[in-house]
Amino acid sequence: MEKKSLVQKITLGSILIIICAFSVVLIVNYLIALAQSNAAHKKQLERQLILLSQSMESPLWSLDDNAVNLIGDAYMTGTEVVSLQVFSKHREEAFFTKERVDNSKVIYGQKDVVHNGQVIGHVNIGLSGASYAASLSRLLVYSLFLAFVIVVSLSFLMKKLFREHLVKPLEGLGLWTEQVASGDYAGVPPQIELEELSSLANKFSDMSGKIQSREKSLQASERRFRGLFENTEVSIWNEDVSEVVETLEGLRKKGVTDLRQHLQENPEAAWEMASMVKVLQVNEATLKLFGAQSHDDMLTNIDKTFGPTSIETLIEELCALWNKKKSFRSKATFLTLDGKELNTIISFSIPETLDGFRNLPVSIIDITDLTKAEEELFKYRDQLELLVEEQTQKLKDAHDELLQRERLATLGKLTATVSHELRNPLGTIQASLFSVIDSLERNDPSLANRSIALAERSIERCVTIIEELNDYARVKRLNLLETSLDVWLRDVFAEQTIPVGIHCDLNLSSGVKAWFDQEKLRQVVINLIDNAVHALQDGSSEKKQLKISTRSLDGKYEIKIRDNGIGMAKETQKRVFEPLFSTKGFGVGLGMVVVKNIVEQHRGEINVESKEGEGTTITLCLPLNLTD
Repeated sequence: MEKKSLVQKITLGSILIIICAFSVVLIVNYLIALAQSNAAHKKQLERQLILLSQSMESPLWSLDDNAVNLIGDAYMTGTEVVSLQVFSKHREEAFFTKERVDNSKVIYGQKDVVHNGQVIGHVNIGLSGASYAASLSRLLVYSLFLAFVIVVSLSFLMKKLFREHLVKPLEGLGLWTEQVASGDYAGVPPQIELEELSSLANKFSDMSGKIQSREKSLQASERRFRGLFENTEVSIWNEDVSEVVETLEGLRKKGVTDLRQHLQENPEAAWEMASMVKVLQVNEATLKLFGAQSHDDMLTNIDKTFGPTSIETLIEELCALWNKKKSFRSKATFLTLDGKELNTIISFSIPETLDGFRNLPVSIIDITDLTKAEEELFKYRDQLELLVEEQTQKLKDAHDELLQRERLATLGKLTATVSHELRNPLGTIQASLFSVIDSLERNDPSLANRSIALAERSIERCVTIIEELNDYARVKRLNLLETSLDVWLRDVFAEQTIPVGIHCDLNLSSGVKAWFDQEKLRQVVINLIDNAVHALQDGSSEKKQLKISTRSLDGKYEIKIRDNGIGMAKETQKRVFEPLFSTKGFGVGLGMVVVKNIVEQHRGEINVESKEGEGTTITLCLPLNLTD
């Protein structure tokens, strides 16, 4: 299609507007003339009807046929009347009727004939509209001719005005802008009389100044970038990957949803997209890294740089583009032009628009030496791990040997303690037996009874020592039973023999049923009660009190055994659970060790609070349910 100039478009538009305006005026005038013509036509019809009805009054009253025909023919001789009919009330048929063909618009009218106030008949007349139509046609032709003359005259005038005041200034402005676009900023904008175009020229002038300033900045930036591009030690490739991006979008439209699977099933598709990548430029560091002699040498031998894992790296790159990530970074293996392997890191930012892919900078960092160092480090690490394993085994062996020595030392200490503790009651038993023999020889029953009683107490002491050793040495599996704690504890306490002078206070208010080993927990309670009684007997309090209480906690229960006996010093508290440590004059010091072991076997805790001279409180906190 041929393009039109601005003048042609404005002139054509103006002509169309003028034509539309004149058309509206012509139509309105025509309608007005038509209405006036119709009104005149009707007025003429009314006059004719009045004259005809008056002319026919006498002939119709006298029923004079000749007179009616003469008057009718006289009216029909004119060009305006094309149809005439005369009717009488005294005749069924018309007195007179005559009509001729007329192609114009005919209007019809009817008028009564009146004589002395009475209607004696009526007349019908049809008038031709040919004369009125002819006058309207002449008016329309004249108006159209006048409009044509005016439109043509205005068109030439407007074209000249537009040429002088609009086209020439715009052409001058266009020449100046072309000058600016070519880089010549020395030109001066044309002088324009029109205020709007003058303002536009001034804005163009300001814009050219800004463009000149930005161009200088861009040139400076380009020089800096070029310097960085050429002088940086990092390998940089400028690539055009727009065709690859368009191909990926084509695959997406075809219904591919998993690109990685698609490329693994069709590896040739990955290589095909790799061939679409256009390397536009590389820097000097790239030539040095790949051993190329020149840019052409590098660009023509790109295929030789692909390493054994290039397909994997390529797939990762394509997946990054497919998923529209912000950047890509990955290890990649390349080959120099002489076949040496390069371990690198390739990275680039992923643009948001297709234009950004037309000049995509890609950096390649050589990590070959770093990779070799890592390999050496891994080698040394493996050697170190082997050495550590060897040393760990040696330490384990030494630790096992140390534990064996500690066990032997503990066993020696235990043996010595047990020997010492057993030697005294056994010596007493031996002496008691001699006393019994001597009393039998003397026939002294009282001496024999005292000796036997002393021997029995010594035997009980030996049994106690042996039981402590057995409890410490054996690990027995728990026999868990659901038991009402308060009832059970009350029964256990009732079995104990509490010396006279010791006041006992039982506050068993937990109200819980708990799972525990009755036999083992009985051993704990009895041991703690015996210790409390021993502390009360050695104490100096006037009112010796033993308090046992229970309470329910969140998923747990608590047993407290309190006494106001001699208490324990801080150093003694630290050693209370130490094997072979005892504050009593008898025993091997394993009672509290056994107590702690049983409590921990029940997944509970034991806490000792004591103050020398004021007493001791021992708290057991155990879970309600051990079956989980």
